[in-house]
Amino acid sequence: MPGQHDATFPDSALRILHLRCPADVDPQVYRLLLGLVAEVTPVVQALPPSALVADVSGSLRYFDRNPSGLARMIRTRALARYGLDVKIGIASTWALAAMASNETAPAASAPSAPPARSWKRSCIRGRWGSYTASAPPRPAP
Repeated sequence: MPGQHDATFPDSALRILHLRCPADVDPQVYRLLLGLVAEVTPVVQALPPSALVADVSGSLRYFDRNPSGLARMIRTRALARYGLDVKIGIASTWALAAMASNETAPAASAPSAPPARSWKRSCIRGRWGSYTASAPPRPAP
């Protein structure tokens, strides 16, 4: 059906965070980051050498924040404590969250447009909200 991939999800459905560290992260700093995320949620899975997945559905009411607020809190603490700038993707599944964390730029202060896909149409809810990438317009003959 046309437009079926353009649906947006309520914030309550977006509960999976995928954190992506720089590729050359020190293993000790990576373990400290795991501990930092464990302070926010006990449901954390390490994806060595430089990524991890966390389910924050149980932490939303405790911290009185939405998933993007928790992601900002984790990112700020990681930068302040360890000097580690992580990219965080938020989605309803770990695969979409991983795609969203790959699309975000570290140290970005404003949303940026995603790169256009060649022929594929996709909708990803990333760190700053939903965006849809589609094929670029065809040139006039």
